[in-house]
Amino acid sequence: MIRFVSCRTLLPAFLLATSAGVTVGDEPTFELERVYPQLSFTNMVHLQEIPDGSERRVVVTKSGRIHVFPNNPDPDPADVSLFLDISDRVWDSGERGLFSIAFSPDYTDSGEFYVSYVTTGGQGVSRISRFTHEDISTNTVDASTEEIIYSVSQDFSNHNNGMVEFGPDGMLYIGFGDGGSGDDPLNRAQDTTSPLGSILRIDVLSEPADGDTYVIPADNPFVDGGPDGTDTLPEMYAYGLRNPWRFSHDPVTGFLYAGDVGQVSWEEVNIIVSGGNYGWREVEGSECNPTFPNCTLDGTILPIAEYVRGDLGISITGGYVSRTPRVPGLEGHYVFGDFGSGRLFALEYTGVEETVSFEIIAEDLGFNIASFGYDLSGDVYTLAFGSSGGIYRFVGEDPEPTAASGVWKLY
Repeated sequence: MIRFVSCRTLLPAFLLATSAGVTVGDEPTFELERVYPQLSFTNMVHLQEIPDGSERRVVVTKSGRIHVFPNNPDPDPADVSLFLDISDRVWDSGERGLFSIAFSPDYTDSGEFYVSYVTTGGQGVSRISRFTHEDISTNTVDASTEEIIYSVSQDFSNHNNGMVEFGPDGMLYIGFGDGGSGDDPLNRAQDTTSPLGSILRIDVLSEPADGDTYVIPADNPFVDGGPDGTDTLPEMYAYGLRNPWRFSHDPVTGFLYAGDVGQVSWEEVNIIVSGGNYGWREVEGSECNPTFPNCTLDGTILPIAEYVRGDLGISITGGYVSRTPRVPGLEGHYVFGDFGSGRLFALEYTGVEETVSFEIIAEDLGFNIASFGYDLSGDVYTLAFGSSGGIYRFVGEDPEPTAASGVWKLY
């Protein structure tokens, strides 16, 4: 079952949506093609284009290595270089590892980029670090240029994810899981003095004060205090998330999409807004977590779409909004997947329309979908997770989708 919910609670007017109806494609409507067919990478977790005009692609692998290759139709494995190797400081075990990369908006001048990874110490320490590519025309970065920007100790061995991305506003957004275990036993996601279970927003382009590694944006929602008074972290942007493994900004609308992995009942897609509380641990999707049957939805921002765990999948993988004219049928659609079922979905959301469409666009892929990639043309890449992982993207024109009635709920 797929369910679409109104996002009225706490959302500003330009994000209001009333799900008066939905359309759900009941058959896959797009085809994937494997690009760079000679290349495979073990346990890929991110792909990005280097923003310097060279069209080179970098692939992040969970082990702590980032590879770079030219954007030729069929690059040879010999064309692949080791862009950055920090495997000596990355704890690659279970839900720990190197997770993502974000190139600075001024990369062509500064050579700076940011990564998120887990290193050893207790149950693991999540780090956000900056590296400097001293000569961006080369394919190798000196690992000794690392500057640790932010660190947080993890509580348990799962939900240790980290995601970094620059928004259209030039701020660096950072996502953390709730610290792990089940039902968030330390209630980190509702504790705004902890970064776990939250998305942070910091300014790394401005000059910080002595002893600091970043600047708190003046328009962050809790710079003057929040749910936990003045103890609320001023870098916090939104909270109440369980495991926002992947999030991304639509470069056209500015909407910040997050796929939040469920525990018992629902996998959900959220639009993340400043100061938003997404309800976890008491709320999962648009309902009470069964462990907390008497919860209240008051003050909780509901997902724009959700699906039943075990129905269409068991672990959502957030993706990107396709903005390439190469695949016109997907342009403007948020493309995401499910790690367990291997299905790919497309969600069209404008924030004001009364009808939200949600389609299964590919399935029976034969691999787990742990992550996606994005290039500067707005093309979305699907990354096959595993020992012989390939990189895929959608072919051009799509056939007419077959629509069926969806199940929706209006709040």
